[in-house]
Amino acid sequence: MYFAQTKVSPSILSLGSLLLASGWFVAAVVFLVHGAGTANDTVPDFWVTIFFMCGPFAVSLAGVVFQLRRRDRSAFHKMDWIAIVLAGIIAVGYVGFIASLYLSTQRLRREQPNRQSAAAPMRVVNSLEGLK
Repeated sequence: MYFAQTKVSPSILSLGSLLLASGWFVAAVVFLVHGAGTANDTVPDFWVTIFFMCGPFAVSLAGVVFQLRRRDRSAFHKMDWIAIVLAGIIAVGYVGFIASLYLSTQRLRREQPNRQSAAAPMRVVNSLEGLK
C-alpha cells in the first residue's frame, strides 16, 4: 500500500506552534481574569477548550520541530527557538495547573467529613403497616 508523503517545513511547524502557544497564553489570561479554580469560576467554555487543547498540541509541534531540525542537522532559526521556549513554558504551566487541580480536590476530599459514618441509621418501614 502506498501513502503519499509530503515534507512539511519545520518553519511552518514552528509557526503553527507559535499560533497555538499564543492561543494558550490568551486562554490562560482569561482563566486568571475569570478566577478559574475558585468557587466563583465563570470561565467561558470556549476558553476552557482552547486552554486544554492548544497546550499539548503546541508542545507536540515544538517537539516535532526540534526532532526535524536535529535529524536534518540544520540550524535552528529564531522562530524555532521561540516556539521551543514557549512550549517549555506551556508544559510547565499546564502540568502546574493540572497538579493544582489535583491537590485542591485532594484537600477538599480530606476536609469533608465521612458522610457514611455521620448518616443516621435508616429505619425500614413496612408498607402494609398503615393498613392495619
